[in-house]
Amino acid sequence: MGKTVKVLLSAAGVMAASALLLLAGAALVLSKAGLMPWDLLPLLATALCCAAVFAGGLTASLLSGERGLWYGLGCGALFAACLGAAAFFTGQTLGPAALGKLAALLLSGAIGGVLGVNRKKRVKF
Repeated sequence: MGKTVKVLLSAAGVMAASALLLLAGAALVLSKAGLMPWDLLPLLATALCCAAVFAGGLTASLLSGERGLWYGLGCGALFAACLGAAAFFTGQTLGPAALGKLAALLLSGAIGGVLGVNRKKRVKF
């Protein structure tokens, strides 16, 4: 198995785990609060998914040490493909908002990848 496949599989695991924890935590907080911001729910879900993709892009670039932008974009595309497949199998239609969500996922993955590659190893004083 190639290095790229191993890196993307590891990043996919990080994305899945962080998305699960973030979305479950938000659901718990919203259910305990007793008020549900129905208008803001899609925006909140998108922001939490972007945080998960950021973590995946960061992980991929830290593991590989190179090509952070491409690994980050790959993580965003993988997450978007999973969301698209889930929408397809549940019979939902993809509207114009899906393009905005796709752009946000790709951008957050790319930022995570670039920051992971450009991270300083050690701070010297």
